[in-house]
Amino acid sequence: MPELPEAETITRALDRVLKKRKIKKVEVFTPKLRTPLGPLCMAKLEGREFTGCRRRARYAVADLDDGRMLVFHFGMTGTVRVDPREVQRRKHDHAVLTLDDGTELRFNDPRRFGSVEVQCCGKDGWPESLAGIGVEPLSSAFTGELLYNASRKRTKPVKELIMDNALVTGIGNIYAAETLFACGIRPQRPASRLTRGECDAIAREAKRILKLAIKCGGTTVHDFRSVDGLYNQKYDYPPETILSHTFYRKKPEEFYRFYRDKMLCLDAEPNITHKKLAELEKAGKLKGVITQNIDGLHQKAGSKNVMELHGSVLRNYCERCGEFMSAEDVLHSEGIPTCPVCGGPVKPDVVLYEEGLNQKTLQDAVFYISHADMLIIGGTSLAVYPAAGLIDYYRGNKLVLINKSATSKDGRADLLIQDGLGNVFSKIEL
Repeated sequence: MPELPEAETITRALDRVLKKRKIKKVEVFTPKLRTPLGPLCMAKLEGREFTGCRRRARYAVADLDDGRMLVFHFGMTGTVRVDPREVQRRKHDHAVLTLDDGTELRFNDPRRFGSVEVQCCGKDGWPESLAGIGVEPLSSAFTGELLYNASRKRTKPVKELIMDNALVTGIGNIYAAETLFACGIRPQRPASRLTRGECDAIAREAKRILKLAIKCGGTTVHDFRSVDGLYNQKYDYPPETILSHTFYRKKPEEFYRFYRDKMLCLDAEPNITHKKLAELEKAGKLKGVITQNIDGLHQKAGSKNVMELHGSVLRNYCERCGEFMSAEDVLHSEGIPTCPVCGGPVKPDVVLYEEGLNQKTLQDAVFYISHADMLIIGGTSLAVYPAAGLIDYYRGNKLVLINKSATSKDGRADLLIQDGLGNVFSKIEL
């Protein structure tokens, strides 16, 4: 479920592309999601101008020039994009607002738990429906003192306390777990047993972790199908095209412009799942990690045996002489990065579209899976091949699947956990 950093990322992108745009047409294709969408057509939005976008809790609020607001809640799978009109609409596009520049604001939600509503402004300057919710965790009002005072005579677990929207709004499961892990505080500890110093640490770490998550665009490293359609018109091609071998060869400067902007998030830190996997390996309970991620966070957390199916942004090599170049050097280079030794072009050690997986890495992954006593698969829909096909090499009877939504392989699981990885791994104790 999208949490505060995801909502903030979406809101910032919306603010860039919607400000000063006027609504020309409103279309609704699904009468009701979490709330009815029909009122959008009757709200007389045509001709209204967007004056800006803000976030409150996990809601994105788009302000209109008549004082009303469009309020977006993303449920579990909701997304909002601004696409050029010629880009084909997608399945589950439930509401579309055509804008005066020819683009379309599209609200998409496969599971239909999201909502889009027109609301009036309340006394506090926010939508009336959000009156009475707690303080923002990134504001100066969220302090250790606030937590300490609220925790007295409260027997509920500390994790539940900091997820209480009446106290502080927007800290969901993932970031509550990350915050308490960083503070060394058990999530199940009664809130009343917190010291003032621990409350100060929770407030401090929550702000730090949320800010870092916002910088990285949320819980995933990047969702390329982003709010601003063709990426706020910065790019003339969709990401699947830019991140292809053909595009890299034909337009390397444009490739690297996108690569630096969207792929390199070098300030990202390992989350609780990365850290727990490293602890399991160190304790001799885990033989290896097979990942499709390219961020190097497993190694940063301390994992030693990591098989990176799609490579890593941390490795870059000269195509002429093979000289290594760091991700930091690539990030701070201009145009096409060149080798400091021979001047040849440098290519990231990342598997692009149209390129095959590294056969040695693939063989290692098959070996570990086929010899595993227990296979744990987490955080994947098992829909991307060839990686999804690796499950077929497992011959044991201890297959664990951990994913929030259903997968095509759920029937094969000996243990199925439909939850987030952070929530599950935060409960593991060694």
